[in-house]
Amino acid sequence: MAQSVEPPRPAGRLLLATTVGNLVEWFDYLAYAYVASVLATLFFPSADPNAALLATFAVYGVSYVVRPLASPFWGTLGDRLGRRNVLTIVIVLMGAATFAVGLLPTYSQVGLLAPALLIVCRVLQGFAATGEWVGSLSFLLESTSGRRRGLLCGVNTAATVLPGAVVALFLLALRLTLSPEAYLAWGWRTPFLIGGVLALVGFYIRNRFDESPAFREIARANAVEKAPVRRALREFPRQIISVFAVGALMSLSTYTILTYIPTFLSETVGFSPNSALLSSSVATIVLSVLIPLFGRVSDRWGRRPVLMIGAAALAVLSVPAFLLLSSGSMLGAGAGLGLLLLGTAITLGGGGAVMVEAFPTRVRYTGSALSQTASYTLFGGTAAFVSQALASGTGHPVAPAVYITVVAVAVLLTVAFVVPETSRLPLHGAEADVRSPAGVD
Repeated sequence: MAQSVEPPRPAGRLLLATTVGNLVEWFDYLAYAYVASVLATLFFPSADPNAALLATFAVYGVSYVVRPLASPFWGTLGDRLGRRNVLTIVIVLMGAATFAVGLLPTYSQVGLLAPALLIVCRVLQGFAATGEWVGSLSFLLESTSGRRRGLLCGVNTAATVLPGAVVALFLLALRLTLSPEAYLAWGWRTPFLIGGVLALVGFYIRNRFDESPAFREIARANAVEKAPVRRALREFPRQIISVFAVGALMSLSTYTILTYIPTFLSETVGFSPNSALLSSSVATIVLSVLIPLFGRVSDRWGRRPVLMIGAAALAVLSVPAFLLLSSGSMLGAGAGLGLLLLGTAITLGGGGAVMVEAFPTRVRYTGSALSQTASYTLFGGTAAFVSQALASGTGHPVAPAVYITVVAVAVLLTVAFVVPETSRLPLHGAEADVRSPAGVD
């Protein structure tokens, strides 16, 4: 017989506890992307500006290379020790690495040691970040009722996007108030220092919460999985493929907007850095508002229909979006961003909850971490680098849009034929722990 389920916790406090880590994580990640041109100047030899920019994006991607190695580590800990315990650890590690970036010496001061230290910080950030998002989603959805999981997950997902606007506006304010010399000397460092301090606040908030009811339930029943990696890989291959595919399009479209478009607008289209930052901040605010709305739609319609609409939209709209972005006008850039935002918001609204709903409680952290991490590493972490390489290698600024279109078509077919419907699956109790989502379509 299933054990009694604890009453849902207040959604507001849960959202605060779970989203704070996402805010810290992506505050740092997007700060790195928005100051990419500055980092290219300060941390790499400047003989070839394009090569230095590619090197900067490559270091950005390094933090994703470590994620496949970190995912079984955090996943196993999360499924054996609990979600909250892991979430308090990762936010401290992320904060320390973030703060360290703001203190690093430059290439002119220590030579090649500067990019080496930058790589070390990015590796630590990537290692910590691997346990953050799926852990926070698991903790959130396991602690709430099923009626609004898409909406709540959308709010949590929006917290991975909203820091882009915060960072962009903050850096814009610095550019407007500081001289170019002061900004280059120390102004760019302040977002990383602030991110480190915010991590301490997040640790305090999370440390005041108990473990999720779903995990406590299996712990009381002595049903905690001792080998979650093996069980997830052996028993839930369909779920792993599904989450990988959905995550591929989610990460590629999101990271293209957040990490590549700002540099594209300034370096390729010729917008001023201030205009590029302003455009990006407005775009991320709009995206943050739209994601929960489409998350709520997925509560009513189901995850699969919303995902299919989002993938189809990105497949159709990406090339026109980049043509508009390349037009050279602010109006055209705004329209192009709007098209990308629409498809991305629909995809994130439908797909965020699938990341954790697809797996039963015993292996939820591990299964989600393994599959989501792999997709975000291959498609999200390399989005800016691949886009820059395609644009510079082909000489066509629209080339990155073709890449998005191909991935979107592949994901659309996967959702249609492989991805299960997860919106009505229970996330705790005996039924959730033994019933395979593969049987629900």
